[in-house]
This record gives sequence, structure tokens and C-alpha cells, in this order.
Amino acid sequence: MQDDADMAGEVDARAWEEHERNRVAREAYLAGPPAILTPMDCVDCGTSIPAARQRAVPRTRRCVTCAGALETR
Repeated sequence: MQDDADMAGEVDARAWEEHERNRVAREAYLAGPPAILTPMDCVDCGTSIPAARQRAVPRTRRCVTCAGALETR
């Protein structure tokens, strides 16, 4: 059975881990997008997603046409 000190230590450790994840994410956000975007293909139709769309919608997996079709469903 854990005592209060053990539980507090675990909570503290999880808080520090979350703080570190947030710090890394904030630094990546402030650094901006990578200089060279790797070509990505749309998961629906297989066409290449243009670099401009990748910059506008980071982590997108669909081209404009397929994304629009998905939104209208």
C-alpha cells in the first residue's frame, strides 16, 4: 500500500513529465515548420499533397478535394 508521500511523488513525477512534453512541443511550434517538407500522398485518392497545403494544415492526410468531400458527408 502506498502512503501519501509515495502518491505525491508519483503525481510530481507525472507533472514534470507533462511539463517537459509541453516545453518540447512549444519549442517545436516556435521553430516553425521544417524547411523541407516530405511529399505526402492523400490517404483517400493517393495524389501528392502540395507543400502549400502541408504548411497551411500541418499533419493533413488528405488533399483539398478529398478533405472537402469528407466535410460535406
